[in-house]
Amino acid sequence: MEQPNQNAVRAYELETWSRCSPSYNDTWATLTNETLPLLLRKTKVDANLKVLDIGCAAGNSTSRISASGAKVIGIDFSQKMIDQANASHPNLTFKQSDAENMPLEDNSMDVVIANFVVHHFAEPIPFLKKFIEF
Repeated sequence: MEQPNQNAVRAYELETWSRCSPSYNDTWATLTNETLPLLLRKTKVDANLKVLDIGCAAGNSTSRISASGAKVIGIDFSQKMIDQANASHPNLTFKQSDAENMPLEDNSMDVVIANFVVHHFAEPIPFLKKFIEF
């Protein structure tokens, strides 16, 4: 089986989500918002935790995490998504960042949430190894 070209996958994903950023809340967010309550319950997110929201898109998940009292940072690799997030949630912290090369120190977060993100990687295993022992 031929391996996907990582650069081609990254370019495709970035172009797609940058293009879709203006309509994200009216389209994809209707799906991704459905899983957030379960994610928050299962990760036991509360006011005592520092949370990284990977693939935050327009910031809906970051906002819900913040509502729990947690200290949260949302990251997305699309600057256009980050712009949408900042416009919708100006009091929250968002950073444009590639999830595979995050500008955070190791062990600086208590919880990492990646809602509907992993399937967008050409090779998700290296990303997952940062957070899960195999």
